[in-house]
Amino acid sequence: MIPLNKWMVALDLTLTDQTLIAYTKQLYEALHPEIIYFIHIQKEYDYPAELNLLAAEPPTHEMVQSRMEELIKGAFPPEKVKCEVFQGDPLFDLWRETYLHDVDLFVAGSKSENKGRGLIPKRFAKKSFCSSLFIPENAVVQFNNIFLPIDFSENSKDALMLSLELAAATENSEIICQNVYELPYAYSLTDSPRQRYVELMEKNARNKFNEFLEGIDTDSVEIKPLFQVRDYPYVAEHIKNEAEARYSDIIIMAAGGKSKLSRIFLGSETEKMVEMEKSLPLLILKVKEKEVKLWDIITSIQ
Repeated sequence: MIPLNKWMVALDLTLTDQTLIAYTKQLYEALHPEIIYFIHIQKEYDYPAELNLLAAEPPTHEMVQSRMEELIKGAFPPEKVKCEVFQGDPLFDLWRETYLHDVDLFVAGSKSENKGRGLIPKRFAKKSFCSSLFIPENAVVQFNNIFLPIDFSENSKDALMLSLELAAATENSEIICQNVYELPYAYSLTDSPRQRYVELMEKNARNKFNEFLEGIDTDSVEIKPLFQVRDYPYVAEHIKNEAEARYSDIIIMAAGGKSKLSRIFLGSETEKMVEMEKSLPLLILKVKEKEVKLWDIITSIQ
């Protein structure tokens, strides 16, 4: 299972932080990480000097850190949290600090782009080296219904193990495992009925699903398989539509590739999911590549 021992939570000192902190608290009680870094990055602005005569002095780092500590007070054991404030480029600083702190999970609020501050976390996730969790402003803080897209890979198995751990901490929870399969190209070249191909491909998917669960203790959690033929351009559309239609509490999906850098960068389907999903918490689980250097990440940022 992919370890999630060190977390970093990005606060922006708006009302969204209330949901973010409440959700992180619930997640902490289920997964028990070693430490949580709460971070706020103040963007540098080039204001005319004359404005200093018209406005109060900007808040110091100490003032902002004190505000952050007040927000999280009582929600976590004091020895498990640390608040940090930086000033600079938000996107670069997020990459740098998650790298330097060896972070396993980055947590941020998910805002629509027209409300501002929605682009930076999404851009971060596309080329981050750790797992990412995006929490909408109106998210329900519970894990009763976990939606898990799977492709029967080892990465999907890691996502299932995490889902089982979350579900075990919640009474009467269930996991919906969705597999979207494609019809073979030969289907379009024959006169055979489409339904016949669908039945054969679904049977194959069910066999793979049973093999996928072998050796995993699933007795304490109800797991419901969901097999669908791909009808949309992006599998992400199937994921989004089904998860929302079933009133899921969270979507957990694995991301990764074969090379070191491709394990950092999101694939097209995962990237599309980050762009599309606005109403449900979305956890992108990554196998962290320790051999990739910070310079590799910096030189790939556009």
